[in-house]
Amino acid sequence: MSNPQLSSNAASALLATINESPNTQHNSYVYSETDAIVPQTSMQWDNLVPASGSSVSSGSLHWDVNKNGYMTKMVLGFQFYCDYTGTASGAGAPALAPDWMLNCISEITISSGGRVIERHTRESLMAHISELPDYVRKAYVGGCHLDGTPTVLATPTATTKQTVFDVWLNVPGFWERNKTALNTSFIQPLRVTVRFADFANVTSATVTGTDAEDCALAMTNANSICYVQYRNLQDPVDAATIQSNYGDGLLSQLITTYSQENPQKFTSPSSGSDSFSINLKETSCVETMYIMVMRNQAKGDNTLRGCPVKLDNIQFKSNGNTYVNLPAELLQLYGTQSTHGSKGFGATNDDTSTDNTGATKYVYKVDFGQGDTDRNELTNLLSFRELAAPQVIVDYTPATANQNTDHWIFVCYKRSELSNTISSNGRFGIALSN
Repeated sequence: MSNPQLSSNAASALLATINESPNTQHNSYVYSETDAIVPQTSMQWDNLVPASGSSVSSGSLHWDVNKNGYMTKMVLGFQFYCDYTGTASGAGAPALAPDWMLNCISEITISSGGRVIERHTRESLMAHISELPDYVRKAYVGGCHLDGTPTVLATPTATTKQTVFDVWLNVPGFWERNKTALNTSFIQPLRVTVRFADFANVTSATVTGTDAEDCALAMTNANSICYVQYRNLQDPVDAATIQSNYGDGLLSQLITTYSQENPQKFTSPSSGSDSFSINLKETSCVETMYIMVMRNQAKGDNTLRGCPVKLDNIQFKSNGNTYVNLPAELLQLYGTQSTHGSKGFGATNDDTSTDNTGATKYVYKVDFGQGDTDRNELTNLLSFRELAAPQVIVDYTPATANQNTDHWIFVCYKRSELSNTISSNGRFGIALSN
């Protein structure tokens, strides 16, 4: 049938050239399920109690992961409570800073056979959360109460003087992608370790309806659970998968991990703006670099780092060249290149977003990737090893309350590394990072 639009297209030299290009045509009207159906799996969650340790201020907890199939998700559950000395009035929710939960975490490590295969810090968790789209980040906001208003399980009374609430923290990692899920039945045993920070360093928590005195934040071992999700294939498919992955004696996988520079301390100006720099020591291959500045905030005899502050300008230099010299707000809004299909946009970091909490709002991203990581592509990497004197420079105009105070520059990385699994003994480790 004749169609004026198609007739017009037929006269186009450009479209004719495109249509004649080999292997470029995909007719989406042809029904096909080729490579579109994933093998059927079972799904199961394990609720793991701590194998050792204690969930106390500056303490640590350890969980041993069961050998139960492909690990595809890990969530840590904690129960916190606030003891206080005020006069209860029946109200319950404590008023917490947006970053209070992340301030409680010093480090999370995942190890296999005693070798650390993933490590998260407070800052790397903030970096991960900051680049998520709103509909995903809402889970972290609700689970970790990044809005500072947890849903309480028990409200304070004149007798108990205690507010109780749960926390749920998803631990991000390469195991969340099917093709790099950890086969716990095959590799050497996994152990999860959480090292807690000094809870006295957590920003002041007050309970509504009391005399507004600070709460003493604490938690209990009994409700510290590591929830692990497993997938299992049908026996013939599982056997074929193991043969395909481990049949030649060694499985090499490209995985995504996080790392962090040692923070650089500086004193903010007493007025106006100033520039501050951090020399970069990273030597791996990096997809995304995250930059944040935090100020020290006193609480009694302790200090803590508050939420990231708003910057004016960010530069990235090396080899005598300036590769990035941009207003920080531009990077905040448009710096993301390879997250969830939002090429060129970081709209989830909009200052006006009601879901954009202070804990992650001013995490600035310099993204070397250039594709859609939802499709599990390796989009682009930058090798830092051969860069000469790489450096990040930030311009900062502190608010009045932040003038002439100690601040820290943090730089985190999302990088790619090559892991090896030896089929004879299940030894999993990092083989190559550059």
